[in-house]
Amino acid sequence: MNTSEDQTETLPEPPEGSEPTSEATSGPLGGIWTLTVDRPVATLMIAIGVAVFGYLSFGQLPLALMPELSYPTLTVRTQYEGAAPEEVEAEITRPLEEFLRTVEGLRAIHSTSRAGLSDVVLEFQWDTDMDFSSQRVRERIDVITFPRTAERPLVLRYDPALDPIMRLGIVSDAEKGALTKVRVFAEDEVARALEKIKGVAIVKVYGGRQEVVRVDLDQQRMSQLGLSVEEVQQRLVAENVNLAGGQIDEGGVRYLVRTLN
Repeated sequence: MNTSEDQTETLPEPPEGSEPTSEATSGPLGGIWTLTVDRPVATLMIAIGVAVFGYLSFGQLPLALMPELSYPTLTVRTQYEGAAPEEVEAEITRPLEEFLRTVEGLRAIHSTSRAGLSDVVLEFQWDTDMDFSSQRVRERIDVITFPRTAERPLVLRYDPALDPIMRLGIVSDAEKGALTKVRVFAEDEVARALEKIKGVAIVKVYGGRQEVVRVDLDQQRMSQLGLSVEEVQQRLVAENVNLAGGQIDEGGVRYLVRTLN
């Protein structure tokens, strides 16, 4: 019978004083885990400190629905009463575009010409100094010659907080003159009441019908008197004036005197 003996292989023993190493305790992550295990109190204090400072910082974070933001946009608005859109574009809008398109930092320019009103919108780069750009725009406007009846252009800064955020509608029956009464009621009652509310910047009334006085001229009678339409117009303007007539003191009350029309 053949017999076989089991052979066992013995491993070398580690040197005395050395500790076994593993992959979990090697590298930077292993050092962090070792620190958290060896120093639990310090780790707990650091975690509590981070949580407390995070909670306090979160409570002090500002929250604004419309944060303060300076848009790099300027609007040049010019009123030209009585002019058609074609005249406004030819005499107001185009000269403004030609002189303003060379302003430093300008990115885009677009305009709108309506009856009696011209709006030229200038868009600048975000890193543009708007105070300097506003000054440059005013300097360019000063060298432009506008029609005599046109008002001086206004340079406006765009602010989204000034946009209307509430619209109210007033309706009435369809009887004759109802739209005129609604307009008067909206101007004298509703608008004045809303302007007194805290936080309301401005109230504008649109729509309805406004009362006007229409003057029909008799051409035959005007020819007999030797009058022209311009003379009648000048006389109406001169007569339709409200003048201050001083004041009268009676006891503790002061009355203002005016001459109407």
